[in-house]
Amino acid sequence: MECEQAELTALIEQARAGDRDAFGLAITRTENGLRQLLSARGIRSWDREDLLSEVYFTAWCTLHKLRDPSCFKGWVWAICLGAARRFCVRQQLEAALLAFLPLEVLDVAVAPAPGGETASVSYDDLATELPPQDLLILQQHYLQKLRLREIGVLLGVGTAQVSRRLKQARERLTRALRRHGYD
Repeated sequence: MECEQAELTALIEQARAGDRDAFGLAITRTENGLRQLLSARGIRSWDREDLLSEVYFTAWCTLHKLRDPSCFKGWVWAICLGAARRFCVRQQLEAALLAFLPLEVLDVAVAPAPGGETASVSYDDLATELPPQDLLILQQHYLQKLRLREIGVLLGVGTAQVSRRLKQARERLTRALRRHGYD
């Protein structure tokens, strides 16, 4: 165990010096554990591969921030946990939006409202209740899967402002859907 840790530390030191092959070997040493971690979180196999790629890309790009190469394994696990958490939240919100968005196209009634009537909402209803920037930011983040930084570049604002706008847009969308009989 100690020998494996020393080898991994040596590989990370080489990778920090720019050796991509050493980083690739370090990846192979941590890959199975991360795959099991993502599997335990209930993430499907095809999504796991995408997440692992994202995790290792992030690790490679931020390797200079790793203070102690002997902490690489824990550091990559932390990156993986963060990516998994963001992925799960994104999946839940996407499912909620997609459950609603087909209705805008089909304008189909669903979800019985109190009194036996069915609740229905269309894109036009939401377009009048939500500012266009809210609809745009929700679509960019949840349907086009753009990151906050990418949305900020498109809108010409900082990441913090995109985050605030996204939170406000989610709150307005929730209120609008509740007014139309969705829980």
